[in-house]
Amino acid sequence: MTHALAAPTPPQRPTPEHPRRRAALRIAARILVGLAVAGLGAVQGLFWLLVAGFTCDESCSDAPTTWHEDADAWQWSALGWLGAGCFALCVAFAISLATRRPRVSAALLAAAALVGIVPWLAVS
Repeated sequence: MTHALAAPTPPQRPTPEHPRRRAALRIAARILVGLAVAGLGAVQGLFWLLVAGFTCDESCSDAPTTWHEDADAWQWSALGWLGAGCFALCVAFAISLATRRPRVSAALLAAAALVGIVPWLAVS
């Protein structure tokens, strides 16, 4: 039988493992987020490298009206370079995030997002 007036149990003191455990979880979270962003950058980069490789060889017209119809247009190479640049920025973001550089990480993530969006705007 428990008594209603029983003394409450004292709160447990934080042990030295708690801060270490939290620090380890924060490090693991930063690494996982960095790997996820780098993975998305790899998918984006490979996609645009693939698109750059498939220029309009047979479907190009003799008198192209847009760059989509011109196999020698510089935009095809630019798509591949933008994809590679997006991947490089995502990897740099992952490294800066893991090394606790928040301002650099934010700038690299913004640059990677911008470089990742530009090819989608150029194709449409």
